[in-house]
Amino acid sequence: MANELESGVSQEVSALTPERLKAFQTLEIGVEGDFFTVMQKFNRAFGVELMPRENFHITAISPPESKALESLSGDQLARLQEINQALQNGEGVEIKGIGYIDGATAEGIRPADKEKKTCFLAFDIPALEEFRSSVGLPPKDFHITLGFVGGDIHMKTLGQDEKGKTILGPIPKKADPSLGEYEAYLPQIKFGGLDGQERQGKQG
Repeated sequence: MANELESGVSQEVSALTPERLKAFQTLEIGVEGDFFTVMQKFNRAFGVELMPRENFHITAISPPESKALESLSGDQLARLQEINQALQNGEGVEIKGIGYIDGATAEGIRPADKEKKTCFLAFDIPALEEFRSSVGLPPKDFHITLGFVGGDIHMKTLGQDEKGKTILGPIPKKADPSLGEYEAYLPQIKFGGLDGQERQGKQG
């Protein structure tokens, strides 16, 4: 693969403490890279105009999962610190490739997402996947969204429950081997450590 990985995004990441983790509503990995060329090539080839993203990040733990950060054991916290350090050194992350979802043709797309399209870059982070499992969270497709039309696509319909209510689940975001030719245009990518968005205090 033509791109390279480096350590250290421009913003230094603070150490992860139990107090900071309890305040987080997400856990993310900062990513820096100039994806203009690859998006330009992609848009021309597919005849689309995907709006480029800014402030790239890989979501490690999403808001609905953030409660898992509130009661980590000593071993789990130590492991998270190890993963954090490895990421800041540019270690433990593998780029899997580019993926693309067209809401008009993808299976299980909700009506609200039919007009949307999204392009993303998929990653493999084994240690982070193991950590998620250790705190009771399901497997996750780690990725950054490169661009979209109409908004990103996060969920798909899995079916209906016994009461006829729609069951939703995350839409898979995996690399598409047929898009491998665009990987030659990926930039040098830098990773930061684990950080997060803090919960907003209640208004009152």
